[in-house]
Amino acid sequence: MTCRKSRNMKSLSPLLAEDLAISFYIQSHKLIFAIYQLTNNHGVMKYDSAHAECSVPWLNEVLVLFTVGLQLCQQLKDKICVFFAI
Repeated sequence: MTCRKSRNMKSLSPLLAEDLAISFYIQSHKLIFAIYQLTNNHGVMKYDSAHAECSVPWLNEVLVLFTVGLQLCQQLKDKICVFFAI
């Protein structure tokens, strides 16, 4: 499976089936891949999901550092706004 660029978004090639959706996300120190499927079996809709996770030991530290950096930027922005508002 490869990615191809289409306008401002990337899509998979070959395309996923219409009844599938996938997502990647970070939760604490884990990288998680989830897949969702909606099927219609004799008029009964069924929702299935599965996920796989991989522990990335340094990921939690990176998230903490990003949070600290964001807080420092916000404090700097607040100080600049106060300085120029006077």
